[in-house]
Amino acid sequence: MLIHNTIRKYTLGMLETFNGLKVEYAVENDNGTPEYKYKNIPIKYSTREKINLLDETDEQNLLSGNHNVLPRTSIALTSIVKNNERQSNKFNKIATTDFGEFMFNAVAYDFSFDMTIMCRGMNEASMIIEQITSRFNPTYTLLINEIPNQVTPTSVPLQLLDVGIEGLEYEELSANVIQVAVGFMLKGNFYSPIEEMAKIKNVDMYMNFWHHSTANDYNRAKLYEYDVTNTILQPDPKEFDLVTVDGEFGQIPPQITDIECADGSVDEEIQAVCKFIDHDNKYDELQFIWSVTGNAEIVGNGDEVIVIGHSTETLELKCMILDVHNNNSNMFIKQVTIV
Repeated sequence: MLIHNTIRKYTLGMLETFNGLKVEYAVENDNGTPEYKYKNIPIKYSTREKINLLDETDEQNLLSGNHNVLPRTSIALTSIVKNNERQSNKFNKIATTDFGEFMFNAVAYDFSFDMTIMCRGMNEASMIIEQITSRFNPTYTLLINEIPNQVTPTSVPLQLLDVGIEGLEYEELSANVIQVAVGFMLKGNFYSPIEEMAKIKNVDMYMNFWHHSTANDYNRAKLYEYDVTNTILQPDPKEFDLVTVDGEFGQIPPQITDIECADGSVDEEIQAVCKFIDHDNKYDELQFIWSVTGNAEIVGNGDEVIVIGHSTETLELKCMILDVHNNNSNMFIKQVTIV
């Protein structure tokens, strides 16, 4: 989604908030006693100048006090200003769905709205002003779903700035028209477009658990190819390969169990693989020290190297492992015949 229609949502929230304004009229019934009737004040959004609110009003209806003409209300968005005091970390990401869609954190902006109210006389003006100002103690909160798939609406503060009252003359005749101008500031946000990241399908997970028991047992569990996209199928406990050894964490030396290396001919590249067991180090924390006796050389490093013999003889291939805790493994010797 490229845009989130934030300005439209804020404007609809303003219109819905002030859609329930009313004025009260006293009308005598057949018995001569007054009855009070209420009239909803129509409200609309407009970007035109405030005084143009009366441009479409018939002059005779305005001067005769027709209650169906006044009061009327309009709301206009006048300015948008960035608010650095409410700015948060822009590198934070917000997840919009459970399938890898996200967007970056919102940017704080202040939206200024002006409300213009045209009414007949201060009696109507005072009733409208009291209904508006009594809502702000000190602010009024709008609940708006700013982004898609939002479970809990965002609480958007709305602040009342000022209230202005002005008497107007229409076509040089006194019509007792009062204009009320109310200023608001809405503390909103703008959000970046929704992006999608690649989904993780498989992962190899290594989990270390250190149990402070009397035996100081150390368990290392290894879980292979856990399907992270399948939320229904849970991993089978039988897939865990649990190993228990005695010793303090960080003081357990590596152990070489074998060196797999076949016999070969002169100047042939022979692969040698060190088979080992380690319980308290990662692979990149291990250093493999290789050596060979005789007319031969070793190419490479790590647990897999290449052995090249340059003459017919029996070589002694040696390997030892050193971990980050300065623990040495046993020196393992493998005889390799070069023919």
